[in-house]
This record gives sequence, structure tokens and C-alpha cells, in this order.
Amino acid sequence: MLDAYAALREPADAAYGEWQRPVRPRIDLAWETSALAAGAGRTQAALEAETEARGAAVDLGHVHGYGLQWLQPLAQITWPDGASVLYGPVTPDKVGLLIDEATGRAGAAAELALGVIAGERPGLPPIEAHPFLACEDERRLLARIGRIDPQALEHYLATGGYHALARMVDRHHGAEAVRQLQGDAGLIGRGGAFFPAGVKWNFLAGAPDDERYLVCNADEGDPGAWVNRVL
Repeated sequence: MLDAYAALREPADAAYGEWQRPVRPRIDLAWETSALAAGAGRTQAALEAETEARGAAVDLGHVHGYGLQWLQPLAQITWPDGASVLYGPVTPDKVGLLIDEATGRAGAAAELALGVIAGERPGLPPIEAHPFLACEDERRLLARIGRIDPQALEHYLATGGYHALARMVDRHHGAEAVRQLQGDAGLIGRGGAFFPAGVKWNFLAGAPDDERYLVCNADEGDPGAWVNRVL
């Protein structure tokens, strides 16, 4: 199984590398519930229209926002050298500044700059230095937001997605061993009750029905809160 995983990783790594260092500048809009509620659709329409009107040599795409939801609509520019900067709020009247910045007018969108996600840009701090993020622990489940195209499965693979599954299958772990590993790892829920996942899976393991479903609850937490909606 690990050999098969490695075979999948090779083209995925290549595709992700190209996305990280595009041939020409790319502007990615945050595209998620909070972004759309804040008007990302209008920003995208304005960005597409302005890019076409100018004949600007930029590409457009989508990412998930970085967690700074009160600054939506968020956007980030990635340049061919791999540098990537987060901006916000990017309202329709500000898209021209973003295009100027992307196409070489350094500092044009400085008023919107929030921090550097990858690489370096003169005069801009890393996004981790932002006051909202400075006290944040290492991101694990949220590590990919803003750093991959959420619709590109190869990006998920290239950042280690499915490796745990491949490792489990390769080691021929049975159902009981998997549940034991869950319990030993201390995996818990993120909804506030922190219920142990291993205990929950052990409850369900004894169900008499042969037909089972694995449900991912990806919208738990306070209504409208940025908790674990994107997981």
C-alpha cells in the first residue's frame, strides 16, 4: 500500500509544486461560507471583470480563508518565486490594487496586506506575527487552509493526506488494533465536550447491523463561529 501511495504522491507533488510557484502571478480568493457571506462573490465578479478589461497577465483561483474571518473577503497573491501574501478585506473597489500588486507595482496593495504566508516580501511580516495568530499553537487539522486549493485532491496528497490510511493498511491493522491506537493516541472531539474518539468507536463496534456509515461532522460549534467548519 505504501508503494501505491508513493506512486500517487509523485504526480501530486509535481502538481502542488507548480501551484506553489506559478508561471505567472495568481490571485486566490477565499471561497467558503464566511467569505461568501462577506461578499466574496461580488469581489470575484469585480476581479474577473477588471482582469479582463486590463488584459492582466494573472490567473485567478480559490483557497480557504486563513481564519481572520472579520477581514473577509480575504485574498492572497502568489508569485512565480513562491512568495505568497494574504490581503483583506478585498472589497470590489479594491481589486485594482490587488491586480497592480500582482503585476509588479510593489506596495500598491500595502493597505490591505496582512502578512506573508510563504517566501518573503520586503517590508511585510510573516502571517504568524499577526496579533490574532501570534499566540496560536502549531496548526495541525487546520494546517492546510490558505496553503492548498481545497478542490485539488493532489494538493491534499502532496501535503501528506491519506498517509495514515496507507500506513494502517500496509501494517495490516485489524479493527480492534485501529480502535486501540485511537484510544492510546488520546484523540478527542473538538466540539467542546472533548469526548474520546476511541470510546465512541468502541461503542459503535458492538452494533449488530452489518451496514455501517462513517459520518464526518464538519459543522460543529457555535452557529456562525469559525470553529471547525472547514475540517
